[in-house]
Amino acid sequence: MKKQNFIVLGVSGSGKSSVAKNLSLYFNLNYVEADKFHTLQNKIKMTRGIALTESDRRTWLAKIIRYLKFRKHTNWVLACSALKASHRKMLLNELENTSLIWLDSSYKNIVKRLDKRKNHFFSSQLIRSQFDDIENPKMSYRIVTNKPLYKVKFEARSKVKKIRKQRSAIFLKFRNNYPWL
Repeated sequence: MKKQNFIVLGVSGSGKSSVAKNLSLYFNLNYVEADKFHTLQNKIKMTRGIALTESDRRTWLAKIIRYLKFRKHTNWVLACSALKASHRKMLLNELENTSLIWLDSSYKNIVKRLDKRKNHFFSSQLIRSQFDDIENPKMSYRIVTNKPLYKVKFEARSKVKKIRKQRSAIFLKFRNNYPWL
């Protein structure tokens, strides 16, 4: 049985990378950082406080999809903003056995976090545009991140355990109904 893959999503500063890295270590998953797939031009735009266009984002998401599909990475966790439903649809249509974990936070909380962050290309000037752009995911496991990071990580691990348990139960039920498979 294939294991489940995960996308940890949310606005910049929500804790995506920290939570995804923690899940990768805890569950022995390949960690993939979506920011590494941005072009130099996109990074320069964001450093200057210029929001990405949908064309920029589609190209970026296509690079991520190609990497995950054609490198044959299985059992991975991706840290990716995936702000809009169209972004998530693009990812989920192409990437099998994938569940979404949404790190939801308030604007005030994110601004505080970004002010403390060093050595990152994302300009805190852009955070308002991310909150304007985000379309709250309907089909995701939501974690409110207005608590210490260790509690967010613990809750994310609990959600992954729950997802895996549900998936195993579905697989066993299917296998028992179709024993010749």
